[in-house]
Amino acid sequence: MLLFDVKDQKVKLPINASVLNASSRRAVVIAALCMWIIPPVPTAQGSSAVAVAFDPQVGRLSFAFWKGGASEKKAQERAIRYCQSMGWLHPRVIHSTSRDGYGAIVSFDKGDNKPHFAAALAAETPKQAISGALQNAKAAGGRYAAVETLWNDVGGKPIDLRKQRWLRTW
Repeated sequence: MLLFDVKDQKVKLPINASVLNASSRRAVVIAALCMWIIPPVPTAQGSSAVAVAFDPQVGRLSFAFWKGGASEKKAQERAIRYCQSMGWLHPRVIHSTSRDGYGAIVSFDKGDNKPHFAAALAAETPKQAISGALQNAKAAGGRYAAVETLWNDVGGKPIDLRKQRWLRTW
């Protein structure tokens, strides 16, 4: 067992010190110090938020979403801020999560000739995201649903739905 002090703390390494020569011991101590001093690299955050608001230019409800790179609260604020920057009225968050994964938004009709939106976030696959959003639309009393957008929180651009062969089976 190798034992040494770092900033008044005892650090133990489960290495048999009698087997190491002096230069190897120094290398082990330096490696241990580096592991203790250097903070871990932060992982990519994959939070998402979906907001809806009334768009007076087109006279209907529109949606905005923010994905990745922030906490869930920041993602909600950014989705709301995007709605406001577009001049949309009465923005509200309909779904948010702090987990990463695929997200999907579907628009649907309830028979009142007004657009409604449902979302699914933090799904493991694109199919699960779309299926979850369609289930949420159906649970809200929706019919005639259409997939509006699909994305991965830690990926780049939204996924082009026209190029997805598996989507054609719906």
